[in-house]
Amino acid sequence: MFATKGKDREYLRYRRSLILKFFADKNRKCTYEEICKFLNTYDLIEIEETIHDDVKGFVNLGLDFIVSEKDVEFNDSINDFPIPHYKNLTVKSELSTEKEAVRAKLKFISHEYLSLMDLAFDSKQNTLFEIKVMELFLHECNYNGDHLGGANQPDGVLYTNNADSHYGVIIDMKAYSKGYALPIGQRDEMLRYIRENIERDIKQNSKEWWKIFPNTIDEFYFMFVSGSFKGDMTEKLTKISMVNNVKGTAMPIVTALLLADRMKGKKMNDFDFKNGICNTEYQLKEK
Repeated sequence: MFATKGKDREYLRYRRSLILKFFADKNRKCTYEEICKFLNTYDLIEIEETIHDDVKGFVNLGLDFIVSEKDVEFNDSINDFPIPHYKNLTVKSELSTEKEAVRAKLKFISHEYLSLMDLAFDSKQNTLFEIKVMELFLHECNYNGDHLGGANQPDGVLYTNNADSHYGVIIDMKAYSKGYALPIGQRDEMLRYIRENIERDIKQNSKEWWKIFPNTIDEFYFMFVSGSFKGDMTEKLTKISMVNNVKGTAMPIVTALLLADRMKGKKMNDFDFKNGICNTEYQLKEK
């Protein structure tokens, strides 16, 4: 129950078991810093935000904790249980290491969205990845739109219709284990969606997915979202853009998380987001 999926599930079970037993043994309020130091004695290097998120997970499992910003108290009882100890349990994957770095930067959106970093590299979870990416943009960035998916329509569309910023975005989302190379078939597919949105002819596509966009919007972009990208993305995106003069971008999932956090925290807005779309992999300036 402490971790059921992913390459690091054994590591996560080990860490969370140690944390829970620490609480049960102490039977008092403990600071997050204190727990980090305890884990360090087992060669586990973690940040306080990680401990905070693990405690949230314990609460979701039904355990009783009294949580504050700097400390937490276990207000329940558990039976003792053994924890296996062997060397591999203390080794995190590169993905988990990157996830911890991103976790420390997210100040405004829920850390539950970090699960997107796992989904983005699991092709078996492609539909869930699409749903969660759209949720990120719709709920955290206040875009309008919908998740579509299925045959003969984009994975999703976004739009904003504010007084000073109104545009639409056609989105294709791909979960790939080793990075997304944007093969020619997917490029042609995006070109078809762009053309259908321009011509809006029911004879070309009876689903009329473009009706999600309000008639007041006449500025459009395209975007690919995946775990990571490989190959010359600038060249591929530029070739798509040149056909109908519609700009696009490729957004790694880490960038999407950091961008959503900035938008939720009012550190950037939809106008800033649009200005970053320039036929290259999307870049966020360090802050």
